Amino acid sequence: MSVATIAQAALIAIDYQVHAILLAALETIPILIWALCANYRAALAFATVTAIFASVYETPPEPQSPLNPSVWLNAAIFWVGYAIALGLLRLVRELGGRTRAFLTDFNELKAAYDELLPATLPPSADWEFSVLKIGRRDVGGLFYDLAKTHTGIDLFASTVSGSPIRASLIVSALKGLWPGGGALPAASLRTLNRRVQSMLRGETVIGAWYGKLYDNGVVRYASAGFPAPFLVGPDGAVRRLGGGGAPLGDDVRVDVAEAVYMLDAGTSLIVANDGVCELIERGVIDQADLLSDLEDVREYLSTIPRERDLLAVVARRKTTFLFRRRSEEPSLPGSPPRPQG
Repeated sequence: MSVATIAQAALIAIDYQVHAILLAALETIPILIWALCANYRAALAFATVTAIFASVYETPPEPQSPLNPSVWLNAAIFWVGYAIALGLLRLVRELGGRTRAFLTDFNELKAAYDELLPATLPPSADWEFSVLKIGRRDVGGLFYDLAKTHTGIDLFASTVSGSPIRASLIVSALKGLWPGGGALPAASLRTLNRRVQSMLRGETVIGAWYGKLYDNGVVRYASAGFPAPFLVGPDGAVRRLGGGGAPLGDDVRVDVAEAVYMLDAGTSLIVANDGVCELIERGVIDQADLLSDLEDVREYLSTIPRERDLLAVVARRKTTFLFRRRSEEPSLPGSPPRPQG
């Protein structure tokens, strides 16, 4: 503060001696230093003294007597300017504090969001998985999860519309709500829809895909507003499977699409959201790219303009069910649709 006081006296003296240079704006800096080093009341008192002395030496013809009304008028003008600068500094400091607090909370939210996604994919003798996930922002509504069961692997993929912060909070709820246990995918999605109804507001909906990938090669899945998956054969032939349904949150009794397929050895199932499907339709990437090194695909897609989040989960069938023991085949309650393909 001593240095700021000396600097202020020097600025006033220079402004008095050199009339061609106006240093009134620079005289605000020592006052702001006082506010940062002491407090705003001390800085305001220092600003009052500065305004009086500056007016005495800068009111023409210089210097003027403190009893001159023009001196006090100029002092009032200087003081108001200094007070405005101090007020702006205080607002900036408060905004900076709130911004730092927000960034701290946001980083914790991002860390929690990242922890919701599986760090490693569950091992399976019959299936191998790979994932492409590229969000436009650090948090959002992209979510996928896998769970190992006694008959195979349960796979869940979803996208939540709406603001990224709200979507990430809904994703945290999905982490604990999606597993359907022994229920079939369609019934699981309907149950999930009832559970998330109270969390969804306005136009926020959830596009979800739930599939059971059995060890014998059967894939039974249900879709609620999620794009139809792709089936890529060992020879590279691509086939679009059934999909559709209404997103979760549209209605209490959601319309869910379901299907059953049989995958031969070497066949891959690609479950992709609207962003990836759009890139495939535009020819930016193709299904074969998603079966190759996903790190190269991720690096390439991260460099091009995109309007949507990208999510694709690839499940590849490693063995053929013909050599499985019949006791390992899944027991499907009810009368499931006849396997196709």
